Amino acid sequence: MKIKILTDTLDKKFFINLFEEDESSNAILANDKGERSLSYEVEKNGIYKLVVQPEIYGTTSFQLELYTEPSFAFPVLGKSNKAILSFWGATRDGGRRSHEGIDVFAERGTPVLAVTSGRVSSVANKGLGGKQVWQRTGVLGLSLYYAHLDSILVKTGERLKLGDTLGLVGNTGNARTTAPHLHFGIYEGYRGAIDPLPFVKMRERPDSTELKSSPNEKWAIISASRANLRQGPHTAYKKIGEVALQDSLQVLGLSGNWVHIKFKKQRAFVDQSLLSIGQSISK
Repeated sequence: MKIKILTDTLDKKFFINLFEEDESSNAILANDKGERSLSYEVEKNGIYKLVVQPEIYGTTSFQLELYTEPSFAFPVLGKSNKAILSFWGATRDGGRRSHEGIDVFAERGTPVLAVTSGRVSSVANKGLGGKQVWQRTGVLGLSLYYAHLDSILVKTGERLKLGDTLGLVGNTGNARTTAPHLHFGIYEGYRGAIDPLPFVKMRERPDSTELKSSPNEKWAIISASRANLRQGPHTAYKKIGEVALQDSLQVLGLSGNWVHIKFKKQRAFVDQSLLSIGQSISK
């Protein structure tokens, strides 16, 4: 997960805090003083909450970039997601087993690259995988499997750096009747094979979302009979509370047609059409 704040203002400080599930707990990550970005490797599924706060009395427009990047590089030189033509879970041998990896199709002899740094734990020419290379990412890390190679260019025990060529695309093993491709798999301890696609899938960075920070004295009053408080700036986000007519809310910022507010000790988003925003509204 990558978080960046873009602004033309150099003298304003921003505080970025990432929370897991419950904001009442301590932040799992915060930006360093003067920094305007965070990078966090998500290791488990869950609900995460991001809080971006400009310095006290700071008023400026800024853009928020929030996006993800794959943990590993793509394993075949010059190829992208479009070259993946067989995915995790596809049936094999008439349904007797399922595909435990992804297949990246490329011309015979295309370099196969180490997706991360690590050590070659073994090389072999046997079984379903034919010419194959196994790589370990660490003592307690993952095992990476590169199979159906036309040739192997590394040796057992060799240290690999990200991007090193470890072999060439082929169709050895049980891929003899198919077009040349790399079978890439990931194995994790007791869990065994896991879907490698999220680790290598290339992603486009989304357009930046423009936000506007507000000074602490800016407040809003609910003008509807009731308004829902949501985790994010859209009705698709979970409802986390409710406010009533004439309730006063501290305005923290704007995101499209949604207002980021603080009500009592809770931060949330409210549809802008349900409130009126003013300066120095009585608390």
